[in-house]
Amino acid sequence: MAMTLPRVSVSALELRQIRPAAAHIIQTWRYNGFMSRYNIASDEATHQRMCQHDGGYWQVRDEQGSLYGVVIIGSHAQIAGGTYQHNGVDLQIALRPDLIGQYRGSALCTVAVAHALGQYPDTTLRVSIPTNHASALAVWQRAGFFPEYAFMSHDQVPFVVLTHIN
Repeated sequence: MAMTLPRVSVSALELRQIRPAAAHIIQTWRYNGFMSRYNIASDEATHQRMCQHDGGYWQVRDEQGSLYGVVIIGSHAQIAGGTYQHNGVDLQIALRPDLIGQYRGSALCTVAVAHALGQYPDTTLRVSIPTNHASALAVWQRAGFFPEYAFMSHDQVPFVVLTHIN
């Protein structure tokens, strides 16, 4: 018998500027395996950048006010060593680690895309996903992103760049 996981309504998620306490919590999140590349550094410089008003980092809270995920918009969402061929606004999302594998990424993706389109209505949105991260690729494609090209990151991980054109 298949297990049914509770779905989260996009309207139940709220995107807010990151405050210092939330930034500290996010910096303690740790992912395993190939997802470990998304572990955010715990140093003070990263903390300060996350808390800057225009730093591109946003916390996402659920209807209970619990930290649900983080959205990164702008150059900090780019992958080190990545090749970015066209102008665009980069996105990256990260679910709270204990929510991974519970089909929660689509709601976070939807919130990220809606916010980015609100901030940059006439711009191409772009996301870089490791080619072995099938679930993330599916989430972004369902959100209207299409594969454009691939590149190899500085640590030799293959990525595909997907874009969403308004």
